[in-house]
Order: sequence, then structure tokens, then C-alpha cells
Amino acid sequence: MCTVTDLLQLTHAEGAFATVADTLVHNVRRGMFVPAQADADVELEFAAFRTHLDQFLPEFCELFARLLLPRLGSEQLPEVLAALASPPAQTYLRMAPIIEQRLEPIFEELDRQMQSCVDALLQANGNQPVTLAAGAAT
Repeated sequence: MCTVTDLLQLTHAEGAFATVADTLVHNVRRGMFVPAQADADVELEFAAFRTHLDQFLPEFCELFARLLLPRLGSEQLPEVLAALASPPAQTYLRMAPIIEQRLEPIFEELDRQMQSCVDALLQANGNQPVTLAAGAAT
């Protein structure tokens, strides 16, 4: 019989939680202007903060399952779990958070570049609203 625990394990919900928690720690560091390598005592504080966030894992898993199960339907759950248990699906699920983490700085840079483009368009248009048509400012 398929269980919620099976679903959480096969979907790597814990990995998704780890990504969320790591992102939160990263955003707090950035918001506090803490460099990537800070003094040892600061690093210990952030490590303790990250460990403290782990207490929310059970709640995250419960919410995850509560959101996912009604959308899957109990009649489809065994088939979904079987598909998730396949080696290709497990490889994908293991790699997805790693890929997302590696893409984050790339997306941040792309966001900066796109924001610069918008800023330049606004400046060229006297900070008036800009209408984009076929990739050109009008």
C-alpha cells in the first residue's frame, strides 16, 4: 500500500525543503549584507539558524502532502508513486534542486541585465511609460 511517507520520499520533499531553507538563509545573509565568508562567530550563527529551520520540516511535509494528494487523487497515487520510483524520475528529482541552486546566480545576473534594459528604456523615454512592440521601445 502506498503511503504519504512513500510520496514524500519519492518526491524528495525533504530536498525541496532544504532548498527553501537554504534560500531563506541566503536571502537573510544578503539582506544583512553579510559576505559569503564572514567571521567564524557569524558563520556559527547562520549555521545555527539553518539548523533551527529544520524544525519546520514536518510541517512542510504535511503541507506538501496536503496540497499534492487532492490534486493527484487517491486512485492515481499508486501509479504516480510507481512512476516516481523509476530510476530516471529519481535521477531527475535528485538533480532538480542542484540545478536550481546553480541557476540562481545566473538568473540573478539575467534579472540585473533585464532591469538595466528597462532602466535604459525608461531613461530614454524620459521616465514615461514604455510600450514594447516586437522587441522595440516606442
